[in-house]
Amino acid sequence: MTTSYDRSSVLALLLYVFGLAAGTQCIGVIAYPTDAVLMMIAFVLAGIVRRDLGRLSWLGAVLALVGLASIPTLPESRIAAAMLWFYGLSHRQESPRDSLHRALGLSCVLLLVFQVARGWSPLLWHGQESAARIASALASTFARVPVDVGPSYIGFGLLGLGVFVLVGLWSRSDERSVRPLLFALTSMAILWLVYLWLLARVPLKVGEFELTREAPFWHFIGSHVYPHYAPLILLGALLFPLAWFAKSLDTSHPRPVTRSRYGLVGIAALAVAAILLQSSRANAEAGGRIAIYEKGFVNWIKPSHGYYGPGSVGMMGLLPDYLTRGGYQPEKISELSKAALDDKDVLVVVNQTELFRDDELRAVRDFVRGGKSLLVLGDHTAWKQDMVLPNQLLADTAIRFNFDNAEFFVGGWLHSYDFWPHQIVAGLERDENSAGSVIGASLDIRYPAVPLVVGRHGFSDPGDTTQQHRAFMGNRKFDVGERLGDLVLAAVQEVGDGRVMVVGDTSAFSNGVMTIAWPFVMQAFEWLAGRGGSSASLPREVAALLLLVLAAVITFRSWRGDGVQVGLVVAVGAAIAMLRPSPSATHFPQQPAGSLPLAVIENAHAPQCSREGVMEEGLSSFTIHLMRDGLLPVHCNEFSSAMIDNAQLVISIAPTDRYREDEVTKLVDFVRAGGRMILSVGMEEEAAAHPLLEAFGFQLEACPLGMTKGEVEPGHGSPSFISAWPVVGSGEVLARIWGRSVACMRDVGRGRVAVIGDSRFLRDVNLETKQGVARGNIDFLRNLIGRLLES
Repeated sequence: MTTSYDRSSVLALLLYVFGLAAGTQCIGVIAYPTDAVLMMIAFVLAGIVRRDLGRLSWLGAVLALVGLASIPTLPESRIAAAMLWFYGLSHRQESPRDSLHRALGLSCVLLLVFQVARGWSPLLWHGQESAARIASALASTFARVPVDVGPSYIGFGLLGLGVFVLVGLWSRSDERSVRPLLFALTSMAILWLVYLWLLARVPLKVGEFELTREAPFWHFIGSHVYPHYAPLILLGALLFPLAWFAKSLDTSHPRPVTRSRYGLVGIAALAVAAILLQSSRANAEAGGRIAIYEKGFVNWIKPSHGYYGPGSVGMMGLLPDYLTRGGYQPEKISELSKAALDDKDVLVVVNQTELFRDDELRAVRDFVRGGKSLLVLGDHTAWKQDMVLPNQLLADTAIRFNFDNAEFFVGGWLHSYDFWPHQIVAGLERDENSAGSVIGASLDIRYPAVPLVVGRHGFSDPGDTTQQHRAFMGNRKFDVGERLGDLVLAAVQEVGDGRVMVVGDTSAFSNGVMTIAWPFVMQAFEWLAGRGGSSASLPREVAALLLLVLAAVITFRSWRGDGVQVGLVVAVGAAIAMLRPSPSATHFPQQPAGSLPLAVIENAHAPQCSREGVMEEGLSSFTIHLMRDGLLPVHCNEFSSAMIDNAQLVISIAPTDRYREDEVTKLVDFVRAGGRMILSVGMEEEAAAHPLLEAFGFQLEACPLGMTKGEVEPGHGSPSFISAWPVVGSGEVLARIWGRSVACMRDVGRGRVAVIGDSRFLRDVNLETKQGVARGNIDFLRNLIGRLLES
């Protein structure tokens, strides 16, 4: 008698597929923490549906819990976490060889191989892009409208997941009949074609929607949900053939668990392939010399007091200062010639506005091929003389600027970045704008160029050569035929003995965004000024891909191995997932002579404020103010002793995570040695800041003073507080409200500390916004920082 999976098993299977799709970020623009939560919920619900959780052996329970707890970590490690969960749930007290979970464990191994291959191999990444173009052309043909869809939205990740789940289920069945497998695969292919037709046809209507209060709800769905979550349509469709296939399998006698002689060979092949696919690291020489071409659509303004509001931050004026602080030797040059470049290591060209002469192009070409580096920063729709100007410098590369805007679905590409495993983007956060891109151009790249930063959730809006008054921009709306998803925002390539980096937007290198994107910028120059290292090697990649195929085949044939073998596979999978370049230990060394001092805004304690853009709860205005005071501000997401040691000023604003004892000791030692510190904190965050306040001899009183003006000495400004609380402690009172001190300063050792009893005082809403400038607060803050830093 043939026995198939029962209803609870099929429902659990579908929940697992949904969880894997969410956890591997295949279902559209969802916040990164949310997709981890969705994966955890789906896995727990699946275990409840099958009533597996209460019947586990002690080993199975431990493995399952470890796997579940590992899901919130990096997306690259979630497949390994899923393998632990499935292997743990396969160890039940009465059924130690559970067929469904063993099958899904095999699916995860194959999925891991697939993810490593397409996420680490430039050759396969470009092959995937070519396949997406072919599929788009196919959709264009039968839908009779132009289609251009990237791999994420075309559904390659979901297709791979569906195929690997089918193969895993089929491998565990009693009779491996090929006919049901072929039928299920064919059904998935047909559903995928239907999905492509929807991608081609539905946007014809989306562009016509005008959102008004009277507009029907489906207009909102059409313009705000589709195409952002279009892959969910494909996922929902693929669940049907998966459910049918699971019901059709013979599971009455699942294939037994036996030892395999080849399993360890597959594990070794997988590990060696991952090592081969890693980009080797370039080592920078101290004091790299950088030539910055000063001409182009750019200004070199630095923020200064007396000039406030929009535009006061300038563009690239502080880039040389940040580079000097990083240990480099920047120099602005006015011509591109052999003489000007002869003693330089890196050339930077920003927003080219005129065609270069042949002799200038020859000098740059010889410079790069001779072992030096070129950084080209562009912007959207850089059109002149019937061409995209920055492409003139890129003739020897496989990288080109597109004539477009790279438009995001979520402002600042939040939760939309995909980073290549490369030292330039090592350690960057993907839930914020750590690469600093705003609205720039997308890049068209070919092998051997490497896609350094990819914007997964956005679209390419082509420029319009008739709209010179709008900087040649298009309509900035997603229209039929425009590229959907997976826009290359930055790329690198080795050319001759040198290297080239191209970024489609200048924002990361500008004054206003450098405070956030400085790790990306400094690691970029570390690679550009470095020696050794490589990003793409055809022989190495071919060898690695062959090893990945070998690993997949061996794993498929030997997945009936015992627990030790499976555990090793999981361990290797987790190690591979974490094998990404580590960020530089210290991006800013001790202050070089003649450089500006560093101001570190410490964000490791979950502050109640935003770093993104100019907004009411943001800190952009405060960072601009620090620049006006002659400081180089940087946001630091981790509590870094090295960064603190090399700073002159450390700022903590509205922390919500309590300071640890070792962190307090570090900050006290920093101040006693001559450092300066500002704490902006209210009673709302007192519990988190209390250890630090106490160590410096301050405390807050639980007496709300609310929103009001403070009393200060004449000539020290006229500060307005938003949510003030009394600050008690010895030292100088800087501001009072109704006779109660709300801002104090005192010496600690050779340093100095200032405490502001208002966690919102330093935010944009209280300093500068597009609506106006609070001059009284600006003057007070200028006086406070000046007195804090004086000897």
